[in-house]
Amino acid sequence: MRLYSYDGPSGRKIGEIGDYTLYSETLVREKSVIKPYVTKESNTAFNFIYGPSTGGLIESTLFNILTTGESIKGMTSDPMFKLRELKVLGKNVKDAMPIIERINGSFTASHSIAFLGAVEDAMEIELDEYILMGRIIELELERIRNHLHVIARMCEAAAFGVPYNNLFYMREKINRLIEEYSGHRFFHNVNRIGEIDIDLIGVSKSLENICNDAKNTYDSLRDSKIFVDRLLDNGVVKDLDCIGPVARGCGYPYDARVDSTTLPYTELGFSPVIEKGKGDAMDRFIIRFEEIQQSTEIIGEAEKRLKKHTTRPHHMENEGEGLGRVESPSGDLTYLIKLNEGKINEISMLTPSKVNLPVFLNSTRGNVFTDFHFNWESFGIWISEIAVGFI
Repeated sequence: MRLYSYDGPSGRKIGEIGDYTLYSETLVREKSVIKPYVTKESNTAFNFIYGPSTGGLIESTLFNILTTGESIKGMTSDPMFKLRELKVLGKNVKDAMPIIERINGSFTASHSIAFLGAVEDAMEIELDEYILMGRIIELELERIRNHLHVIARMCEAAAFGVPYNNLFYMREKINRLIEEYSGHRFFHNVNRIGEIDIDLIGVSKSLENICNDAKNTYDSLRDSKIFVDRLLDNGVVKDLDCIGPVARGCGYPYDARVDSTTLPYTELGFSPVIEKGKGDAMDRFIIRFEEIQQSTEIIGEAEKRLKKHTTRPHHMENEGEGLGRVESPSGDLTYLIKLNEGKINEISMLTPSKVNLPVFLNSTRGNVFTDFHFNWESFGIWISEIAVGFI
């Protein structure tokens, strides 16, 4: 692999991928050990089972909550109720792509670009600037859409119907914008090995009104004492193992866009948005709105560098090992693959939801159950990215 070497630990530890531990600068041939949180027995507390199917969650999962009736003393989770075993081993990349794109529909661009990054690393393919800028724009459009989704879900928990519907209307506008420029609302069949099938000229101009509306909604929510009170001191996180907006919400400048050796974000003037607050749901709320504005600026800069693109033939290695990593809307998303005769021999995936779920569980201790939904939504966790196996 060109991107990573099997040396000693280097940089910041991100998480477990296959039989390895991924750091910000390298892979290590050591399987990380995650110590589960064990709730202490109490004469006054009892276990309350929430899920696996509930009206307040959009995905099925199970939470086992240790509580005295209102205060949460501890929580565990089993996200594997909807385990999906995806048949990709032995397939060529083209046949595997529709499966990878549908692991999490909301993160189609993130999964397809990270997966292809690993494939292109294994095949030793260099990408031209048009493809690099196009993929950056895809990822940032997806980030805007998902941040609008997460904030809308937080508003729903507060029964704030007007901002909830406004934010989902904005998200729908982003979906239609993506379809207009790519041919599909979720970027299906846009990314291929060493190629991109999309024309993004003019997309930044189309974003302006949506982002202005988002800013107005943000200002109104910040002025709502009822809404702000439900987020302040809710789900406080100060955990070096967290990633994505959760990490940036507690002051850590963790962002795969800075570390990327393939997507030239730093050439566009990018630096992470961080919030040096308590690391609570309020800080995560602020980070997401600020990143919506930042993503709009990144798209504008990337669009300026789009040049006329002509497909060129690539020399492709049939065998190799590669790693691809992107900053999805929820944090680091990484694929590690091995190709043999052009087919997938091994594949492992590290998702931000898998990394941040234990952090969320620990953040609930000391909260009351009525604050659960605000905190849960602020993490942006997708069970669909955790309950996955490759066969």
